[in-house]
Amino acid sequence: MNPVLEVTTLELRALQAKGGRILVDVWAEWCGPCKTMVPRLEEVASTLGSDVTVVKINAETERDFVKNNNVQTLPTLIVFHEFRELRRVVGSKSVKDVIKLVTGE
Repeated sequence: MNPVLEVTTLELRALQAKGGRILVDVWAEWCGPCKTMVPRLEEVASTLGSDVTVVKINAETERDFVKNNNVQTLPTLIVFHEFRELRRVVGSKSVKDVIKLVTGE
């Protein structure tokens, strides 16, 4: 099972430089819907395995990431391939919807 990693913006950039698809969950401790996403993201990471790296970025501590990526609502899920944003959604989503977001289906 692949873990969901909590990363800083700098750590995310290092992952992006390695290539591949990355699902970023922008969250905050006080955000109720963000908490409901935790087990769902773990299931997505487990289901998709090496096809995607799933990470969490704390909106409270990584304010530059929030600003630079125009994140206005939490949770926000952003799919990147390397440094390019492919897709994004806001709000709490089902496992099925997150998998569709990542795979583009």
